[in-house]
Amino acid sequence: RANAQRIAEQAMESVEARSRLFIGRGTVRTLRSGTRLKVVDCPHLPQDVDGPYPLLMDLVEHCGINNLTADTQA
Repeated sequence: RANAQRIAEQAMESVEARSRLFIGRGTVRTLRSGTRLKVVDCPHLPQDVDGPYPLLMDLVEHCGINNLTADTQA
């Protein structure tokens, strides 16, 4: 019974996780799938959490301009 309950909870968490899509921007150049980070001041996340809200990046699409200088890129 406990195993069935755990499987049911995981299935529900999977549905909930897929329904949450956040689009944003940032300055983290090393962000990739599997990265863990903490977010503050995001109106889409629960407001009753004390401190930064932990997130796990499942899918990351990069689109941007490399604004590093030539010296930094070397």
